[in-house]
Amino acid sequence: MDGSTLAASKPKSIQRLLEQELGSVANECAFVLGKAGLQLVSFDPNNAVAIAANFHGATTTYRRLKGGGKGQTIAKAVGIRAGVTPRILDATAGLGGDSFVFASLG
Repeated sequence: MDGSTLAASKPKSIQRLLEQELGSVANECAFVLGKAGLQLVSFDPNNAVAIAANFHGATTTYRRLKGGGKGQTIAKAVGIRAGVTPRILDATAGLGGDSFVFASLG
């Protein structure tokens, strides 16, 4: 199913379309892939929300390319330096933004 127009729809519209295509939707959310990327969409009428992580946006690209490399504060905080690449678990609520920076540093 093409999610490009679906991703811009309201959560209730997405739920109805999925029910037409799949018969029944027991989950309260679904992943929808559209032109803007992958979104997690909630069908809850009291809390209809779509969440997306964008690793190709201007801010992330700038930070990755010109953010200071291993001299960044976040890199120093976890001990990344020449010849040292520690194992890092990013358990923050930033949708993987810091993990993306860590991965780009090697």
